[in-house]
Amino acid sequence: MKHLVFTLLAALVFSGAASAQRLMVGVRGGVNFADYSFVPTRIGDTRFTPGAVRAGYDVGFVLRLNLSKHLHLQSELNYAFVNYNVLAENSGSRRIALRTERFEIPVQLGFQFGVLRLFGGALFRVTESERSSVPQLLKVRFNNGDVGVMGGLGFNIRKFFIDFRISGYPRSRVWHDFTSEGIARRVKVPHDIVYGGSLGFFFRRRKHPGTARPTATSCKSGIYPHPETSFRHLRPALKPPPRQGLFHAPPEKTPRTASSQPPRAIFFFANR
Repeated sequence: MKHLVFTLLAALVFSGAASAQRLMVGVRGGVNFADYSFVPTRIGDTRFTPGAVRAGYDVGFVLRLNLSKHLHLQSELNYAFVNYNVLAENSGSRRIALRTERFEIPVQLGFQFGVLRLFGGALFRVTESERSSVPQLLKVRFNNGDVGVMGGLGFNIRKFFIDFRISGYPRSRVWHDFTSEGIARRVKVPHDIVYGGSLGFFFRRRKHPGTARPTATSCKSGIYPHPETSFRHLRPALKPPPRQGLFHAPPEKTPRTASSQPPRAIFFFANR
């Protein structure tokens, strides 16, 4: 399963590198809450029941590949701290704090409509570790499986984005191992759902040097515009007068009209 995760991630990176204009890179961080419920279990003289909801947090690295104007593929490298509460009842009631640290890689497909974005996909859990505030009394191993589902909605505001997401695992695969005073027992978990919100932003992409607009250049006498942005089109087109010379055609003669020629009749009688 881990090989599949890294294969999908590498495919996303390389496809984004081939079209760098559509690849967006960013970071995110937020808070999470665990809706945790399990069947009340008695181990020895102690009875364990679910406790109140506790807040955690997560941070991540984001890669988003824009497939079209309304469709994108996104993957993340997230490190999440998810906290749980369990009540231990014996002669009295005692709260036990459980903390899990998870390295997860979600792969999601998103649909964007203006600033609104809907997304969903698979959640791959690579590693996980558990800690208990009272390890002698209770230790829990979270066997949620390697693949879960996730989804949510978000808002894009320029280079910033806000996400509200929820993730979980199929009920048939959620079993946790409880260990108390050396006695282990497998406990059925109806649901272990993590939900929360996060804020992130994408780094601004650098423009290609070839797309930069031409600027003015300088010389000793001053600054003159770039040839591509010259102001020749602003000057009126003036037609120079015709030149006369050896290799130039002579100016056209004005045709003589009838009024400029002497009358032939008068010239005839004058000669007689």
